[in-house]
Amino acid sequence: MSIQRIALISVHASPLAPLGGKKTGGMNVYVRELAQELGKRGIEIDIFTRKVSSLEPEVNHRLGKQVRVISIPAGPLQPLGPDELYGYLQ
Repeated sequence: MSIQRIALISVHASPLAPLGGKKTGGMNVYVRELAQELGKRGIEIDIFTRKVSSLEPEVNHRLGKQVRVISIPAGPLQPLGPDELYGYLQ
């Protein structure tokens, strides 16, 4: 039996962002819940999201044993609005 691995890209919303903040509650909740459910079914999930703080670890396993959130440098280490991100998506 082969291991299944899925890569998700969460461009403007980190699945680790706390609910109730500015621009949190839509896409990040969807990505988080989908990844956690797939992880529970034995599928390994890598979520790539933009690093917004120097305090963020490169890889975070907080969403479950099968789920990795990978923070990649793309632009300044600060929150940006969705429309400000396009220049950093290369």
